[in-house]
Amino acid sequence: MSLVKFNRPNSWLGFPGWTQDILNSDSLVNAFDTVGTMPAVNVKETDDEFILEFAAPGYKKSDFNIETKEGSLIVKGVKEQGEQDDNDSYTRKEFTYAGFSRVFELPETVNEDKISATYSDGILSLELPKKEEAKPKSPRKVTVK
Repeated sequence: MSLVKFNRPNSWLGFPGWTQDILNSDSLVNAFDTVGTMPAVNVKETDDEFILEFAAPGYKKSDFNIETKEGSLIVKGVKEQGEQDDNDSYTRKEFTYAGFSRVFELPETVNEDKISATYSDGILSLELPKKEEAKPKSPRKVTVK
């Protein structure tokens, strides 16, 4: 069973699907790139687990919130960009907040209690181990008597 990322709705705010395609095009996303970007995710399946790798450079470990709820994995990241100035008499101060939220539907084969995450060199890695009964069994030789 494979890990399903998300189901895309047929309409967005009442617009038909083709309008949604235009609104979600790369050119429109790049126009709002200063607000925040959705990190790219690699999904890999092995015999023992699923591995999700998020490209999220510039975040700290404390910027991530990862939880499971009703068979879904919810991964959120929020960071504040900008320089902090201890001097209260500034002429101009600009803050930028960037964030993302991704929801993945978990297969029944994933052991939700053993999901783990690490963050290193701008990559957030989530390991979703499979339940023992979902792992492939190693071949066993039967001898003839």
